[in-house]
Amino acid sequence: MKKELRMVVTLSTFVFLVMMGLSLISPILPLYAISFGASVFMVSMLVAAFAVSRMLLDLPAGLLGSRYHPKSLMLFGLALISSSSIICAFAPNYWVLLAGRIIEGAGSGFYTTMSTTLLVMSVPQESRGRYMSIFTAMLLLGGITGPGVGGLIASVWGLRAPFLFYALVTAVGFLLVGLLVERDQTPTVKERITLKDVREIAAIPSVLLVNLATFSLFFTRAGVTSTVVPLFAYNNLGMTEEVLGGILTFTALSTFLTMTPSGTYTDRHGRKPSMMACLVLTGVVTMLIPLATEQFGFTGLMTAYGLTLGLSGPMAAWMSDLVPREKLSAAMGLFRTVNDAGFVAGPAVLGAVAGATLDGARLTFWPFLLAGIFLFVITVALLKARDPVGEGKAASRGAVPE
Repeated sequence: MKKELRMVVTLSTFVFLVMMGLSLISPILPLYAISFGASVFMVSMLVAAFAVSRMLLDLPAGLLGSRYHPKSLMLFGLALISSSSIICAFAPNYWVLLAGRIIEGAGSGFYTTMSTTLLVMSVPQESRGRYMSIFTAMLLLGGITGPGVGGLIASVWGLRAPFLFYALVTAVGFLLVGLLVERDQTPTVKERITLKDVREIAAIPSVLLVNLATFSLFFTRAGVTSTVVPLFAYNNLGMTEEVLGGILTFTALSTFLTMTPSGTYTDRHGRKPSMMACLVLTGVVTMLIPLATEQFGFTGLMTAYGLTLGLSGPMAAWMSDLVPREKLSAAMGLFRTVNDAGFVAGPAVLGAVAGATLDGARLTFWPFLLAGIFLFVITVALLKARDPVGEGKAASRGAVPE
C-alpha cells in the first residue's frame, strides 16, 4: 500500500471512531441532562457549549501545529475526549456534565484540526480531493452510525453507558494513533506560525471566499438539517421522531454517496465547478422543502438535498491549494473555526427566523428562503475565487484560465 494511501486509511478509520463516539451520545444527552433536573434551555447549552468550545480551540490548535508534532496534538485531543467522557458518565450534577462537554469540545477541536492538517500535508495535490473526500465521508459515516449504536447501548445498560463506550472508543483511538502514526514518516512544519500569519492567510481574497462558501454550507447543514427541518416535519407534516430519524439517516447516506466521487472530479477538473454546483443546487432544493405536503415528497426532497450537499467534496482541499505548505496548519485551524462558526450560527439564526415567522404552530417558507438566498449570494461571490487546480488543468490543455 502506498504511503499516502496508508495514511488516509489510518486517519479515516480514526475519525470514523471519534465521530461515531461523538454522535452516539446525541440521542441520550437530553434525557441524561433532564435526569439532573435541567430545563430545555440548559439542555441546549450542553450542545452549544461543545460547539463553542471546539470553535474557540480550532485556531489555537492550528497555531500549535507549527510548534509541536501533529501526532502529539492528536494524542492530546483524544486524551481530552476520553477523559471528558468519563467525567460526563460519572457527573454528579448538571454543572459537572457541562464542564465535561466543554472539555470534550476542546479535545475535538485539537483532534479534528490536527488530523485534517496531517492528512492534507501527507497527500499530493493531484489526489488531494479524492483522499480528503474519503476522510470526510468516513467522518460523515461515523456520524450516521453513532446515534443508533448509542440508543441501543443506553436501552441495555442505561444513560451513562454511551459516555463510557465513547471513552473506550477514543482510548482505542489513542492507542492506535500512538502505534500506527510514525513520527519520522509524518510531515511537520519547522517554521513557527503566529497570529500575524493567520491574518495574512485570512486576508487572501480567494481564501476569504472559500471560507465564506464553507461557512454557508455548514450554516445550512446545521440550521436547516438539524433545526428547521425537524420543526417542519413535526409541526407541518405530523411526523414521528422515528420516521424523521430514518429520513435524516437516508439524507446523510445520500451525502455519503456523492462525497467521494465529487472529490475525484475536483482532482480532474478543479474545485470551483463542483462547489458552485453544490451551492446552487442545495439552495434550490432547500427552498423547495417547505412545499412538501406529505411524507413521500418530503423524503424525495431530503434525498436530493443530501445528494447536492455531497457535491461540495473536499472543501479543505481547495483551502490547502491556496496556502503555502509551511502555513497549512494555521490554514486548517482557520478552516475548522469557520466550519464550527457555521454550526453555531446556523441553528441560532434560522431558528430565530422560524420562530418569528410561525403561522400558528406551522413553519413558513421564510427560514428556507433565507438559507437558499444566502447560498446563491455566496455562489456569485465565489466566481472571483482562484482555483489553482482548475487553472493548472486549463493550462495543460492549452486554454486560458479565467
